[in-house]
Amino acid sequence: MKYLFLALLTFVTTLASAQTITVKYYRNPIIHNRSELEKMPQFIQKDYAPNRYSYTLTYSKNKSFYGNYEDLRPETDSVYIEEEYDYVGKNTIRGVHRVTKDTTHYNETRVVADFTTKRIQCDMYNLQAEDNMVKFDWKISSDTLTVAGYKCQKATAVFFGSPLTAWFTKELPVSSGPYMFQGLPGLILKVELKAAEFVAYDVKKSATATPIANLDFKGKVYTLDGMAAEVAKLNKTESEKPLPANARKVFRPE
Repeated sequence: MKYLFLALLTFVTTLASAQTITVKYYRNPIIHNRSELEKMPQFIQKDYAPNRYSYTLTYSKNKSFYGNYEDLRPETDSVYIEEEYDYVGKNTIRGVHRVTKDTTHYNETRVVADFTTKRIQCDMYNLQAEDNMVKFDWKISSDTLTVAGYKCQKATAVFFGSPLTAWFTKELPVSSGPYMFQGLPGLILKVELKAAEFVAYDVKKSATATPIANLDFKGKVYTLDGMAAEVAKLNKTESEKPLPANARKVFRPE
């Protein structure tokens, strides 16, 4: 019993000394039809290349920041009509992919989560949102997977109507994860969605606390549902704009 107590004390002391946890994630698209991808323009193929978009999660003192997007797309001037199947509405929908030097960085994301107040701030798609954290109805299974050197356990849930699978590790017992994903008894190191995955490739612990400030919002602030509705409206407006002569039609590799 004495040795068990000392082992537990050592574990708690080690965990307490890790005041900051920093995790780097790749956000990779999931390709179901690689032959279709190979027919696409080169710049779109690069968008679907693995390990291209990198984000960082910093967790400290019950608060986290997720962001630090790096955009590697070339600055060209072209327009493509992308069509994909809408599995919710069961229709083929059109999206316009405009690439110019003034293109909005669609993948640029900043998320601050406060696990004490259960509030979240998001800055993405040139929109701002503040709301309660998303509540996930997690179903934990006994399946395991090693991610970034950590043994992880499988959990499933639904996120805005779409199924997701998360892999979390109890070796880092903080209820955080990439993007808006959280609520498990351990840090989420991998998330699998229908069209994309978030996978950790580097994990570091530091004994120094890292201050995490709230996002400084200016202008209109939406709820998460309000942001989703605004994105849908903006996408519809964009898809209805007249297209220039150089527009080409492509299909996303579902």
